[in-house]
Amino acid sequence: MKTRNLFSITFIISILLLNTGCVSWEPGWKTKTEPAGTVDAKELFASAAALAKTADSTEKIMKAAAEYEKILMADPSNYDALVKASEFLYLNSYLRNR
Repeated sequence: MKTRNLFSITFIISILLLNTGCVSWEPGWKTKTEPAGTVDAKELFASAAALAKTADSTEKIMKAAAEYEKILMADPSNYDALVKASEFLYLNSYLRNR
């Protein structure tokens, strides 16, 4: 008898939680589209690549990462710039903590 009451109470609570949760069936969380920047990302990418080729110290590594971050400010959807900025920031962290 006790098991049946426990099952009934658990079942009722689970039904209440499912019906009163914060589930919304209306569409939401729309993807925010940002307008493209006024700066040409291709020109910035060329200058960042030039800095990347000569990055042989932590200062130059951070300058290259900053250039890639500028590209991300101009074009937040630029995957290549995100990857390169991450690589240089990781490399800088690795060299500083060695």
